[in-house]
Amino acid sequence: MRVIQPHSSKSLPPFRMQVHTMALEFAFENTLFSDEQIEQEAARAKPALKLLRDVLARRDWTNWAAPILLPSETKFAQACIDAAKKCRGATLFAVIGIGGSNLGSMACVDFMLGCGHNLSNPKKRVIFPDTCDPDSLNESITLIKQHIRSRGKIILNIISKSGSTTETVANFEAIYSALTPAEKKSTYVVATTDAGSTLHELSAKKGWMSLPIPAGVGGRYSVLSPVGLFPLAYAGVDIAQMLRGAKESVAICLGENPNANPALKQAALLSLYYKQEYRMFNTFVFSNDMFSYCRWWKQLLAESCGKGGKGFTPLVAVGSTDLHSQAQLYLGGPHDKAFRFISIKAHHHDQMLPENPELSALSSNLAGKSTTHVLWVLHESIIAAEKRLGLPYWQIVLPDKSAKTLGSLLENDMITVVLFCQLLGVNAFDQPTVEEYKKEARKLLSN
Repeated sequence: MRVIQPHSSKSLPPFRMQVHTMALEFAFENTLFSDEQIEQEAARAKPALKLLRDVLARRDWTNWAAPILLPSETKFAQACIDAAKKCRGATLFAVIGIGGSNLGSMACVDFMLGCGHNLSNPKKRVIFPDTCDPDSLNESITLIKQHIRSRGKIILNIISKSGSTTETVANFEAIYSALTPAEKKSTYVVATTDAGSTLHELSAKKGWMSLPIPAGVGGRYSVLSPVGLFPLAYAGVDIAQMLRGAKESVAICLGENPNANPALKQAALLSLYYKQEYRMFNTFVFSNDMFSYCRWWKQLLAESCGKGGKGFTPLVAVGSTDLHSQAQLYLGGPHDKAFRFISIKAHHHDQMLPENPELSALSSNLAGKSTTHVLWVLHESIIAAEKRLGLPYWQIVLPDKSAKTLGSLLENDMITVVLFCQLLGVNAFDQPTVEEYKKEARKLLSN
């Protein structure tokens, strides 16, 4: 790999972006590329930007780029709020989907409620049966039955765009068939699927509620559709604010100036790293509640760009845990990875360490510090180490863990990937090779 020398801080100062009302801050301080290089690369993304603007102007729901319409469409959010209201008394929500049908809602639930939300709020649990792991599926069935026995009600939300996803159908069948007729009376079934799919037809026949997935919206881009919004509406998340944040990102991220469009700048950097033979891109988050967000991001990047022998392998690290498990590789191993760091300014809670700690003999420099400050120091430490070693990175700083911030980040990342795929020369919206394993699975199941 050809090494690019980093620019000095004088020639390339930290780039802080807080445009219009978009709350995210971006610091492009150690990208290893000049503004001129980034601008030249960004200019090649004009066809994708034009497509997104055209689809937005025409309100074309049939185009693969239709996900750009979701932040400005209110009818789906209202349908999800209405459906959640109809599920009165539900104490457990089972999101039965896989991949794009559950990773987005999992990311949002954990970000908004905390990754331990099921322990802190047992009267409003959200679970995600996805793969056909018989032991974890048995745990889900047991939990569902316990909730019904304690006079609670449950929601089974089966999500499949095609209506026939193998794991989703199998898990729903296993769970639903395990319920007695009396238990089914305490169960709301909601099908989220394409209009006209076999699942949609079955839902109408059974008298279940159903929510639509717009025709042009694919799974990994569907988080702002009923796929993601219905579980969030149940959980009490302000989905109107979430869409507002996403809409603001759309307004900012369709311009052609990378110095005013963070999605375009990130796409250009990804393309430049790829040209320099980087093949791994690491998203390093400093919040446990963002681990599920990273799982969603991994699918978004991998499934969008991995075509024709091209693509990044997305890596994920959670700070500060992975400083103790992966930092040696990042800093001392091959320098073949590019990074982005995501941190949060205002967490929901903080803890002050005592001025005279019981364990002062073990660490004398923690007295009177907050845990937020300790986490920030560790975040700054890995960034300083990467900068000293000339590793490429940029930073995203979230102001808080609000619904609006989440919506803004989701939309920013989706537009970034669409633009990067334009620069890479691949279709951002299809996944043709995934069908290879699905064909084999259907063949084996038929035998």
